[in-house]
Amino acid sequence: MWGDLESRVDERVTLAGTAQNAAAGAIVSLDGRPVYVSDLPEWPPDLVGRAVEVTGTLVFRPAPPPEGPTVHQLSDSYELHGAVWSATG
Repeated sequence: MWGDLESRVDERVTLAGTAQNAAAGAIVSLDGRPVYVSDLPEWPPDLVGRAVEVTGTLVFRPAPPPEGPTVHQLSDSYELHGAVWSATG
């Protein structure tokens, strides 16, 4: 599933994964990799760790260039805009 995302950028897609909270906001975890859910700071507690389907417009966000030496730098990411979701499990 993760490998298909690049070809689906700017399309409305439905992704099936696990609802998780990350430092930068709510994500749907696909094969252990995050897709952020735009404008959702965190999942409702009853959805965290559950299987969900999330539908929205897929956007690619390139990582900003590092500013000076870093131990850990941001990586490229995907995000769903205008998302709606439902629990599936």
